[in-house]
Amino acid sequence: MNTQTAKLASVLLQYPTASLFDGLDDLDAYAANTAPKSARESFGRFLGWLRATPPEQVAQHYVDTFDLRRRCALYLTYYRYGDTRKRGMAMVVIKTAYRDAGFVPSEDELPDYLPMVLDFAALCPRGQRC
Repeated sequence: MNTQTAKLASVLLQYPTASLFDGLDDLDAYAANTAPKSARESFGRFLGWLRATPPEQVAQHYVDTFDLRRRCALYLTYYRYGDTRKRGMAMVVIKTAYRDAGFVPSEDELPDYLPMVLDFAALCPRGQRC
């Protein structure tokens, strides 16, 4: 996954806010330059759906998909550890990796939140320092 693809996926996997809908033209332009072609086409279809769907319905779909279904949780360590002490230790490891790479994550989310992991991948490709 290239850095543009990771960043766009990060943006599109976050809760849909008014700024997302306000920025659809910019996101379309950004998506047109992502690779590979299959990702570009998938982003295009998703952005088309965002344009055609009322924001309240998009928000409800997001909640139904990511907040109410354990199998679609956006918190990566949940799949391996559930809500256990081992999950907390795994998050410490992720935060350490961020810090070692010079990435300063938002304190508003857990470090295993998929959009944050994708932001890290976009800013720090292949283990490089940010």
